[in-house]
Amino acid sequence: MPSVIPEGSDLNSRKEINSYVFNKNGYITEEKCIIRDQFDSKKKKYYNTLNQISKVETYDSEDKLKVDENFEYEYDNNGEMNKIVYASSPKVYRNELVKKGNTKTFTQFEFNDEKVEVKSFERIENENGKVIEDNYYIRNELYSKTLQSYDKKDFCQKKHILNIGMEKKPLT
Repeated sequence: MPSVIPEGSDLNSRKEINSYVFNKNGYITEEKCIIRDQFDSKKKKYYNTLNQISKVETYDSEDKLKVDENFEYEYDNNGEMNKIVYASSPKVYRNELVKKGNTKTFTQFEFNDEKVEVKSFERIENENGKVIEDNYYIRNELYSKTLQSYDKKDFCQKKHILNIGMEKKPLT
């Protein structure tokens, strides 16, 4: 696992060990983190019959379930994720993915007691499948735009990011 070690620091100062348990299909079902020889955290992952992740449970350093960090996924008939439910929250998230030609739009609807929050991500690709434009909308207003251009070998030459909504409102 790659690490970034600041100059002059000890490679083993954190002494973090991560271990993984896989199911018969090769998917991670459990991740454990040991720091300085002490159990730090654990995640359990569950999958549906199509090998799509369906549930994630997070445990703290005392191996107790962290109720605020657990969620479940639901999928539509096409296998696209269309709903994420957080166990400890009244919020329900529904996601929609729409593909039209070279444009893919991913919209996330967050439902809670007070309101519906809508966030959209629009990605436009060139004929080779390279992303040339990413747009991020909050409440149907453009928040940021990223433009990319490529050379003849499809290497990214230029990336330009515009944070349009930064002056108007904070990112939620």
